[in-house]
Amino acid sequence: MISERMELKVEYKLEDIQISRNKFTLIIDIQGKVIKYELPIEAYDFLSEITPSQRILIVRHTDDYEIYVEWPDLGYGIRLAEFAIVE
Repeated sequence: MISERMELKVEYKLEDIQISRNKFTLIIDIQGKVIKYELPIEAYDFLSEITPSQRILIVRHTDDYEIYVEWPDLGYGIRLAEFAIVE
């Protein structure tokens, strides 16, 4: 648990991160099922400045019980529910 956040690295295994000029993509293994999540770069200004090598955590906040993708070193976070699931 990280100050009102529970890290979910066992339940949500981050398989890959892809960044293009138009979209930010996360590929996550959730209990054996691989799911691809995408978000347009334009949705958040900071997305155009991040790199795949920056530390990313998948966490559950204890105040709202929502799952977030967070960049703890940068102080940013986005609810996973804001990402589109790509089939």
